[in-house]
Amino acid sequence: MGDERRFKQVLINLIKNAYKFTAVGGKIEIKTSYDHKLSIMSVHVQDNGAGIAAEDIDRLFSRFGKLHRTAKLNNEGIGLGLTIVK
Repeated sequence: MGDERRFKQVLINLIKNAYKFTAVGGKIEIKTSYDHKLSIMSVHVQDNGAGIAAEDIDRLFSRFGKLHRTAKLNNEGIGLGLTIVK
């Protein structure tokens, strides 16, 4: 059970983020699976963009979390997309 509108928002945020930080000619993969017995859907978004250092993950998924090292790649948004995803 879930909120269709919120689920769409999460997917859009993940895909937009992957797109923003993947260079032209880069690769973005979206994989989905569904476990019928458990009624669980999984979605994985993977890119070969700028990457996230382990020590930056908490900051990136916090409110207004942006990384200084990727600011020059893209300065759109205010840093709420991945907080909403979380």
